[in-house]
Amino acid sequence: MTTGFYFDVACDVQQRWVFYADTQANVIYRIRTNGTGTDWNSLSSYETRFMSARANSESSTVLVADNEGLAAMSYNWISHTIYYIDNVRNNIEVTSIEPPSVRQVLVTGLQNPTAIAVHPTKG
Repeated sequence: MTTGFYFDVACDVQQRWVFYADTQANVIYRIRTNGTGTDWNSLSSYETRFMSARANSESSTVLVADNEGLAAMSYNWISHTIYYIDNVRNNIEVTSIEPPSVRQVLVTGLQNPTAIAVHPTKG
């Protein structure tokens, strides 16, 4: 594991994924529960992220990059999406863990967002 400040852990028991966020790098990673599927490339753009994912789809572990202030995340195990807060941009954003992974801004203009929870059947 790389050096960073890790927080917020979520899991998908059925798919055997663990998701965790690094606030120093502003990145959300995933790893299999058996420790496989790691690729610690530091990616700084969507193009680089998707090129890496195409090259090695089994170990595409960087799910979210290019944030300014990653503050919290929550995983919806039904829709296979990660909701997260960027507290510099003051947004709530969502992305799918399945390719093609498209990042979407859901809410803007928040004031000091610090936590998020998602209802699995309501999103």
